[in-house]
Amino acid sequence: MNVRKGFTLIELLVVIAIIAILAAILFPVFAKVREKARQASCASNEKQLGLGVIQYIQDYDEHFPVVWDNRHNLGAGETDINWGQEIYPYVKSLQVYVCPSNTSAAALVTSGHFMGNGFGDETPASNIPDSYSMNADIGFVNETGQDTWGPYKSEAGIDEPSNKVMITESAGQNAATHWPGWFNEGNNTGGIYGQMFAGHTGIMNVAYIDGHVKAMKPANLLTPVNQFGQLGDGETFTPASSDPNCSGNPTDNTGANGINCDAVDTQAVAEMSAMDGRFQ
Repeated sequence: MNVRKGFTLIELLVVIAIIAILAAILFPVFAKVREKARQASCASNEKQLGLGVIQYIQDYDEHFPVVWDNRHNLGAGETDINWGQEIYPYVKSLQVYVCPSNTSAAALVTSGHFMGNGFGDETPASNIPDSYSMNADIGFVNETGQDTWGPYKSEAGIDEPSNKVMITESAGQNAATHWPGWFNEGNNTGGIYGQMFAGHTGIMNVAYIDGHVKAMKPANLLTPVNQFGQLGDGETFTPASSDPNCSGNPTDNTGANGINCDAVDTQAVAEMSAMDGRFQ
C-alpha cells in the first residue's frame, strides 16, 4: 500500500500563490495601520506642544511665545530665538518635537539643521528638532523695528481660538508656518508647497489655539474659512476681501489683528490643494 509522504508540485504552487495574494492584500493594510499609529504619536506630540504654549501663556501675562525673533543675542554666533526654545522648559523633551513619520525633518536634524536654521541661525541654543512650526500670525519679529504680523499676540486678542491654527507639521525648514509671499510661489519647494508636511497619506495634524488637535487636509485649513489669518505681505485677496482684519500690512504693527482675518484667498487654496497630492 502506497503512503503519500508529501505535496505535489501543483499543490505547492497553489499554496505559494495563495500566500502571495494574501501578502499583496495585507501588506498595504499593515502599512496603513503602522502609519496611523505614527500619526497618533505625532498628534500626541502636538498636543503636548500646545499644552506647553498654554502654560507659557499663563506665565507671561497671557502672551504667546514669539514664533521667531532675530533680535535676541543668545551667545556667540546666535542672534535669534523661536517658540520651540521658549516652551522647552515646559515640554522638557526634544523627542516631543519629532514626528515619527517626518523623515525629511529627521534627516535635516541628522545633518545639523534645527528649528530656525531656515532663517539663517546655524547654531540655535537648544537644538530643537523642527518637525513642527507655529502660525506666523501669532507674532514674528524680523530685524529691529520690523514686527512681522504685528507684535507678540495676547490670548485675549484671538477672536476664535478654536478655529485658528497654532501649530502645524513642518517639512523641516522653519520655525514659522509661512512667510510673506509663500502662498504665491506656485507649486514649488520655495513656497508653502515645500514648507508644510502632510505625510500621513495627505493629512497633517494641526493644534489649534484653544489646545485641541485635529487631523486635516491642507486645503481645508484655508476654505471655507481661512484658519491661519492674513497670509502674506501686502496681500490682495482673490476675490477681494471686505474683512477689516485683512486690510492691514502684516509686516508692520498695523497688521496686529491679522490673525483674525478669515478671508479665503483662492491662490493660497490652490497651492494647499496641490500639497494634498504631493503626500498621497
